[in-house]
Amino acid sequence: MQIKIRKKVLYNGSWKRMLYILCFCFLCVIDQRVMTCAPNGGGREIFRDSTGAAMAVLILSHYKWADIVKYKKIYFGWSILAAAGLPVLFVVGKEWLSFPEEWLVILFDILIWGYVIIATFTSIFPEKRRPVFSKKIMTVWLLMMLLMVFSRSDLWWPLCYLIMFGCFYLTDFDEAEREDMFQGALSGIILAFFLFQGLSFLYRPFDQVRYVGWYTNCNNNALFYLSVLAAVLTKLYCAVRGGSGKWLRAYYFLGVGVVLSFIVLTIGRAAWIASFIIVFSALFFMGREKKVWLRRALALALCVCLTFPVCFAAARYIPPLRHHPIWFEEEWNENKVHSWDPWNSEKYIDMDEFLDTAGGRIVQSVKELFLHLMPAMKVQAAQDRYQPLMRDDEYRDGFTTRSAIYKYFWNDLNWRGHKDDEIGFRMLTNYWIGHAHNIILQFGTNFGIPVMILFAGMLIGTLYISIKRWAGNRDGRFVGSFLWMMIPLSFGMFEFCWGAGSLIIFMIFFSWGNVLRKEI
Repeated sequence: MQIKIRKKVLYNGSWKRMLYILCFCFLCVIDQRVMTCAPNGGGREIFRDSTGAAMAVLILSHYKWADIVKYKKIYFGWSILAAAGLPVLFVVGKEWLSFPEEWLVILFDILIWGYVIIATFTSIFPEKRRPVFSKKIMTVWLLMMLLMVFSRSDLWWPLCYLIMFGCFYLTDFDEAEREDMFQGALSGIILAFFLFQGLSFLYRPFDQVRYVGWYTNCNNNALFYLSVLAAVLTKLYCAVRGGSGKWLRAYYFLGVGVVLSFIVLTIGRAAWIASFIIVFSALFFMGREKKVWLRRALALALCVCLTFPVCFAAARYIPPLRHHPIWFEEEWNENKVHSWDPWNSEKYIDMDEFLDTAGGRIVQSVKELFLHLMPAMKVQAAQDRYQPLMRDDEYRDGFTTRSAIYKYFWNDLNWRGHKDDEIGFRMLTNYWIGHAHNIILQFGTNFGIPVMILFAGMLIGTLYISIKRWAGNRDGRFVGSFLWMMIPLSFGMFEFCWGAGSLIIFMIFFSWGNVLRKEI
């Protein structure tokens, strides 16, 4: 009886779903490490390059042992070539990079991706198995990636993503595998949220008024929460559409409330706007009847009201119970809570301080909107990128800063992009602006105007196609694609969502796979 049950589980692909959950959880770990490791410590590069290994596992999970045995001579030939060549390449090339450990990860990626490429090409040409693509969308994606690869930018990740996701899109996953992978992505991201938040409760005292959680920057933390919010809302949609029991739906409603509460704790105005848009979009997918829509909106508002005090209390009072604070690289300073500080130390953030800061940022935003928006529009862009644009004693507000940043990067656009050392300008004497604070403008800066247009077109086009296909089959995969795409189109309009190693960048490419495939 146990053997039959085990065979049934394997046949239904449950083991693959577990594998996908672990892979996407690991991608979240990569995101966290890339955002928190010191720039010159090597850890950031090692984890960033590990994205290739996770992606290889996702692709190779599709192929059966019989597929490998059938072309065993090719696989064996690559194994011999790798065994002979990779040690030589390690000795010759270890001086190319600052960190030998990174070179080991790259060589492992080369090894495993040799097998992935063999599996992909043998499946396409001799076996003639590949998905049916929308030719127009695939042409736009391929043109965008090629322009990124051949731009003036010295970034290598576009070439890596072209190979990784090119093989991923060409893999003929069946319907069960696609569903398992999608649900695995949702569950893996949610699992990482529990993992990160649990570690934060144990080791990260709430001593910065803008909550950073398991990250070192409140905006990076908020970006991760937005990805989790999209995953939980998609789970909630699947539960509502599938007619799940009221307790499961209540669980996901509370889950949305918890994630929104932590987003509130980051006091990120861009994250607040993005979370509102994402929640509103999810409620649209769950039903447009006014009574039902209003009831669910009120239920989510009630969940936030119930969970926010609990989340604040957990973030504030659980860490002092252990008193074993952990700092990431370059984060330590005397103003942070140390193990010898009492549980009621003034270094901890209390509710009054949090509310004052959060309310102050809201009032400041409204004030800047009415008093400084027009003057900010008149701010000139920097002419000499190395000379401060403003004096240190000059008044600075969000609109003035953003206006100056956007104008400089807009004027700096060209057709083929810039190398890394050509990007940025000095706002103040000790304030260097290193990125455009806008993901679309950043892509244009790195890779050129044509890429910026194509990238924006892919983002907006994915929204349209997702809604169109969702209207035909109500598939939760298109809901997830829509919600993840809304993150760069909301939060990403005010902050750069980063590049290789970032979870949201990976999820953008992952979501494109749903619209690249032609619906049959």
